[in-house]
Amino acid sequence: MASMPRLGVSQRVLISAVLSAVLAVLLVFIALGSARNLVRSYLVEQIAEEVDLTACEENPSQWGTRLGPGFSIFAYDLKGRSLHPDAPPLEAELLAQLNGPETMAQSNWGKSDAVSVMQTASIGHCSVLRLSGREPGGKAFYTMLAVLLSSTLGVMLLAGLGSYYLVVRPMRQRIAAISLGAKGVGEPEFQPASEQLDDALGDIARVLQESHGRILSDKEELLRRQSALEEHLAGIAHDLRTPLSSMQLSLEVLASDPEQLTIEAVELTLADVVYLSDLVENLHQGARLRQGLALDQGRVDLRALVERLGSRFEIIGRHAGVSVAVNLPEGPVWAKCVPAMAERAIANLIQNAVGHNRRGGNVAAVLSASQGSFELAVLDDGPGLPAELHHSLQSPTFLEDQARQRGPGLGMLITHEIALRVHWSVAYEAMEPSGLRVVLSGACEPEQPAQTPRV
Repeated sequence: MASMPRLGVSQRVLISAVLSAVLAVLLVFIALGSARNLVRSYLVEQIAEEVDLTACEENPSQWGTRLGPGFSIFAYDLKGRSLHPDAPPLEAELLAQLNGPETMAQSNWGKSDAVSVMQTASIGHCSVLRLSGREPGGKAFYTMLAVLLSSTLGVMLLAGLGSYYLVVRPMRQRIAAISLGAKGVGEPEFQPASEQLDDALGDIARVLQESHGRILSDKEELLRRQSALEEHLAGIAHDLRTPLSSMQLSLEVLASDPEQLTIEAVELTLADVVYLSDLVENLHQGARLRQGLALDQGRVDLRALVERLGSRFEIIGRHAGVSVAVNLPEGPVWAKCVPAMAERAIANLIQNAVGHNRRGGNVAAVLSASQGSFELAVLDDGPGLPAELHHSLQSPTFLEDQARQRGPGLGMLITHEIALRVHWSVAYEAMEPSGLRVVLSGACEPEQPAQTPRV
């Protein structure tokens, strides 16, 4: 079954105007029919109020008059008798309807005159008044009806035209402009509506313009992030290529000549594995940082953490020819941080000291706490870090979505980002004659209360 075509705004307004005109004509006919007797009663009452009943009582045989063609007024007693010689007979059925002063009885319009009978007193020859009037002729009636209909239709036509030019036409133009603008949202050819009034259509136009600006901004941000991600992945690929190539070369040599398996080759391969493991862990924790992980929602015992990392890096350093030692306070040192993130931040500091040290070098991690704060110093006697790179270690943050900085490495960037999130600080100090001292410091948390055993 085919659906009916939907009507536009102009067609709907035209149909509404026609229906309103037809309804207005019907209401005029109904009003004329309903108000006919009411108007006649009102006229009779007004005429009766102007009658001089005193003059009627003084000379009832002479009182009475004809007001014009088809109109007359005469006085009668309660039995329907009049002393005026020209008075017509009083209709018995109308007289029977009277039941006291100020009551009225009327006959309907017909071919003869319409009669209205009103009782004005309880006794006397002027107790009842009879008023008669002839219905207007057909020509006069239809002339009056035509005038009323013409006036009604004229008013409706003017109202319809005014509504179209003052409301519908401007609204259609504004809707067309908004529709054209909506098609170009997010595109360079977007044209905002020139007229934005304080109404619903104006609100829509403003929302479209705001959406256009937001889409363009988001588009630029996505392109920038895509470019940064591509550069970031290129940097990761470069970092992975070197240890993977080294491991591949070592395995190919061992596969072709097992006798070349030496401690140096194993240590070199082990260093590559450790580097890859740290890189993957840094990427994992970096992804968590990008997702907005709340780092201050956890607590960590730094003493236990540094002790565990010291044991791990002692083994790693032994294969790299670097001695690793830790110095710890007696009791626990609590700090506010997610344990996995605190471990990654400190591990990056120790790994950086071991990885950039020379064979036969030394690395020490010294943890101390006093007066509500802690300090972790990681020292090495390696070649150190040029002074111009100290600032570069602290300037970028991991969330800036910029290309991965070369030089300090991803691990140190993540360490600085973690410290920034939990209000810790990282400082660098060159050692003499060589080496680097990195200090991680922050506020301590109160010790966790001992749990009462259940009874």
